[in-house]
Amino acid sequence: MYHFQDISEIIGTLNEGKKLIDEIFKNRKRYDYEYEQALELLGDGGEAKIQRLIDKGIIKENGQYLEIEDQFLSFFEELMQVNEVINISSFNEHIKIIKENIDYFSKENTQNRKQRYFKLVKKDLSRIGKICSRNVDDLIRNIDTTFKTEENYQIKLKKLENFKGKTEEIQNLIAQSRHLIDKEEVSFFVLSADEELQTIVVELKKEFNSASHNLVEIQRQLLQYINQVRHNSQVVEKVKKLKLLMDQVELESQTNIKEVLNERKEVLYEKRKTYPLKLDLDILEEDEVYQLIQEINQNQKNKERRKAPSAEAIDTNLLNQQTESVFFINHEEVKRSFLAQGNDLFNFVFHYEFPFEVSYIELVGCYYKIINYYSNEIEITNDKIRYEDRYFAKVYPKRKKYA
Repeated sequence: MYHFQDISEIIGTLNEGKKLIDEIFKNRKRYDYEYEQALELLGDGGEAKIQRLIDKGIIKENGQYLEIEDQFLSFFEELMQVNEVINISSFNEHIKIIKENIDYFSKENTQNRKQRYFKLVKKDLSRIGKICSRNVDDLIRNIDTTFKTEENYQIKLKKLENFKGKTEEIQNLIAQSRHLIDKEEVSFFVLSADEELQTIVVELKKEFNSASHNLVEIQRQLLQYINQVRHNSQVVEKVKKLKLLMDQVELESQTNIKEVLNERKEVLYEKRKTYPLKLDLDILEEDEVYQLIQEINQNQKNKERRKAPSAEAIDTNLLNQQTESVFFINHEEVKRSFLAQGNDLFNFVFHYEFPFEVSYIELVGCYYKIINYYSNEIEITNDKIRYEDRYFAKVYPKRKKYA
């Protein structure tokens, strides 16, 4: 296997073959991109370029066809978020590595090496959150694609059941990670005074909470899909059997189809059929029939001329204009005024001159909404303000950084 010397060589090689790699990647599911097609695509010097890509292990020959090597294919699919494989093993592996590095950290006496293991723990903790979120996204996409595109009912059902197993595995790994942080190695995480580690743990728990909610919804959707596929599969199988019996002219003798059709009442809901009445020409020559036709025709004209009765006059009181005023807080305007002064947000909101009366609940709501909507323009400090037995964080406009 070829060994690249540095990142620049990898990027340069991929750049040289980007046109061919892009075409093979687009046709990766067909497995039929021929060598001759590659030569035609690359033009002059194409054979040498293909050979360099093969020698460096980026593409491979499979008979007369070209394919992207597995490690690069997996890398591209993961970056493009089109991978069909839910890679749970890496999630589990990172949990094991975190446990090992925590153990090494506790046993190491040298401060430099101890700090090295500490950094590795933080690095892997950040990774498992991203891996968890990516696996959930891949799961949602693959479930939707399988249900909509897989034509074979048996394969579709099997894939959906396998996805159900994947959701349970991810839930189990999330539970293991939480147990590691909150119970198994709680002393490591609680006693650590490292602010970065605490931030990573908080963000990781947020990602786990979001993933858990998504997994519950995925399981609900999977159950619905599986039941629907099973029902459709049974219907298709029955239709196939009926079609076979009908082709063999055994449908009536081998089934009770007549009894079933006689018991069904769908015909009651059909529209009543009307048929035109064609009179005999000899009858039309009689005076009585002619007189009857004229009367019917006159009655039909009277029906068409009949007008709908006029409605009563509208009460004039109902036409009087009535207006209702609705006031709301313009959070954007309050935020701009807040950023233009130096006071903390809580005192600013509670002393802001609104053009209408604002209740205590609305003021508190305005305070929290500005924090939520404009978090990138403010700074939340650790100082607190006590107001009516409640504590509020002191919030100030974000200071500008100058180079």
